[in-house]
Amino acid sequence: MRRLIVTAVLGASVLPLTACAGDPTPPAAPAAVSAAVSAPASDLVGVWASGPQPRPELRLELRADGSFTEDLGERVAAYQGRYQVAGDTFSLAADSGARATGTVVHGGQHLELSGYHLTRSGS
Repeated sequence: MRRLIVTAVLGASVLPLTACAGDPTPPAAPAAVSAAVSAPASDLVGVWASGPQPRPELRLELRADGSFTEDLGERVAAYQGRYQVAGDTFSLAADSGARATGTVVHGGQHLELSGYHLTRSGS
């Protein structure tokens, strides 16, 4: 059985998709992020950016209510939705259906998301 690996790029989100040739069973759908967020990590709440202001390539705002807004280049509010934090991993589920998973680095000093290195921003 051959395995086909495809990477889908949705905005700043890179989503790997896997399918098996000759296997009649479709691959399992990715786990959905719950709309009811169970207490997001309060130390991650705030604005994170990939570079200096006023216009970083990626700007991510994580709110205490479990919602997020992501600006991508010139696209303000390119993605909005809900997020969850579990250990050193966070998951974004955009209202558009796009999903991404990132990593909390150095105890919350930095975030890694879709190849971007984010640091806390003043705005």
